[in-house]
Amino acid sequence: MKRNGKLVWGVVLLVLMSVFPVNLAEADAGGGKKAVIMYSSENGKVEENQKVLDGMISRYTTDISYVEANSLEAEDLEETTHLFYYGKVEEQLHEETVELFADFDGVKTIIGYNADQLSSQLDHVDTSLQEAVEGAYEADNEDNAV
Repeated sequence: MKRNGKLVWGVVLLVLMSVFPVNLAEADAGGGKKAVIMYSSENGKVEENQKVLDGMISRYTTDISYVEANSLEAEDLEETTHLFYYGKVEEQLHEETVELFADFDGVKTIIGYNADQLSSQLDHVDTSLQEAVEGAYEADNEDNAV
């Protein structure tokens, strides 16, 4: 289980580094960027893993909101530039959620379970690949490895 956690956070870090351009790190706190974290969790509430993702994203923007995946509405995505899906548990996503994800024009990132339900929108993604990650750290701060 601990190894899977490292794998997930390593992948999260790599995805975040590719989603946000390097010059965004020097942007203002808001920088005009708005992120929405859609999540699936065991109890339907924001948990530690989503908060860690928030911590990584907040380096680039402070305008971050959480929405339980099957409660997502079009209004939640207004003015949103980056949409993240974090699936902690396997579940069937509502058709409306999948459609809203498909129709979103900004940057999309899928992490965790249920990616197969959303990845049809991302033809270049192979969800069958898995890779073990032993740890992750920011390029300038190896001492704080995850």
